[in-house]
Amino acid sequence: MRKAIVDIGSNSVLLLIAEKKDGAWQTIYNDYFMTRLGYQVKTTGILQQDKIDDTLRVLRIYLEKAKEYGLDSMSCAATMAVRMAENREEFLVKAEKQGTPVRVLSGEEEAAYGFLCIANDIILKDADTIAMIDPGAQSTELVIAKDNGGDRSEISNWDVMFSYSFPVGLLGLLDEINHVECPSDEDLNLLRCNIDNVLATKQIPKIPVNAITLGSPGTDMAMIQEKQADYNHLLMHGKILDRRFIRDMVHDLSSQTLVERRGIVGMPPGREGAVHIGALILERFLNAVSADKCYVTPKGWRYALLDE
Repeated sequence: MRKAIVDIGSNSVLLLIAEKKDGAWQTIYNDYFMTRLGYQVKTTGILQQDKIDDTLRVLRIYLEKAKEYGLDSMSCAATMAVRMAENREEFLVKAEKQGTPVRVLSGEEEAAYGFLCIANDIILKDADTIAMIDPGAQSTELVIAKDNGGDRSEISNWDVMFSYSFPVGLLGLLDEINHVECPSDEDLNLLRCNIDNVLATKQIPKIPVNAITLGSPGTDMAMIQEKQADYNHLLMHGKILDRRFIRDMVHDLSSQTLVERRGIVGMPPGREGAVHIGALILERFLNAVSADKCYVTPKGWRYALLDE
């Protein structure tokens, strides 16, 4: 059995095609395009027309790719940018008409699926309590859960102590400093305070955790740390990032121009514009859960949708 899942994020659109063999899903194709669907949606409240058109174009490309793998359809889901957009129905109707219908995940669903995609991962097999951090372009999900025994792939076997989708994301923070190329210390302190203030609106449990970060920000940092010149993000699964390294990278990257960041060994193409902000979000969330380090995985909630 094969499935195609599409994650329509605020910054990028990701395709996962996987095949189930011997009871386990194996990835057979991955791809992504950066369409920035959520560009300025936090300030304007609407999805920009050119971003809608570009995202719809990518969905058509992905449908053709799915057909190459013997599939007639895909499961497409969108997150924060579409959730908050006043004109989301325009995007959803157009997607439906072209044969690529899109489901909009709630913040609760996004957090739960993110946790489930890593709950049974071998790199966390000895972890009793897990803190999952999923930084995105318009939101960041945090789940803290304790293993109750049994099948770890079932959420019912976890004591979920905290789960929330925070309105903190790469694009939103860049909007706050007018997308300045090299943020000053004052800019970074402003963003740091804003993130901490949002985190302070919720009572996050102060308990020992094994932290793991999903998606691009952590993977980007790991590729830079490992000097992964061939940009194979899948090789970053299970790597460990120290919070001090992430904090230092925020400062170092912010002091560099886009051209300079592009020249860093391991810098994934197209990530140079927001990599420092992603690192800042990750560092502040690790601080909030009192974790000095975290595991990295390129996985995202789309992996959990394979079992639906």
